[in-house]
Amino acid sequence: MREKTPHAAREEARGPILGIDPDTRRIAFAFVNRAGRVRAVRTVERADSRGRVRADYDAALAGLFERAAQHGATVYAEGIFLRDRRRGSVVGFRSLAEVQGEMKAAARRAGVRLETVAASTWRAPVLGFTRDRARLKAAAMKRACQHWAGALTEHEADAVCIALYGATAAARAGAA
Repeated sequence: MREKTPHAAREEARGPILGIDPDTRRIAFAFVNRAGRVRAVRTVERADSRGRVRADYDAALAGLFERAAQHGATVYAEGIFLRDRRRGSVVGFRSLAEVQGEMKAAARRAGVRLETVAASTWRAPVLGFTRDRARLKAAAMKRACQHWAGALTEHEADAVCIALYGATAAARAGAA
């Protein structure tokens, strides 16, 4: 086991960043330390194929935010910002709003700060561009795989990138 350098110990002492990419079926998340090193990547399954919320979801979500609180994490989650009315539906929007509400409630109960971030806000600095969904997904996967050796879903890759954005945003805020 390697000893931590004083610099690395200071970085971790300020608490990690939890990046979350939520959707109506699952919530992908990644823990990243303030230096940008990915510590964990997972997915919490929210709903089955018929859209029914799983019985174990509430406990899994609460556990995620309790873990974030134990480590002093700041949470950055992609928010709901529907611009293309052709692709979104009122039902889809309501479901996404419900997921956001569940995350906000879990964060409040755990005493964790939750920052909601627009996709274009994290994509511009992390990926370098904000349009063309196929290119964005490929770029997010490539960037996430530079930081995590394991297999990733596209949602997990986005969660890693959101966490990386959070680490740089936290560093900028700390420098100010």
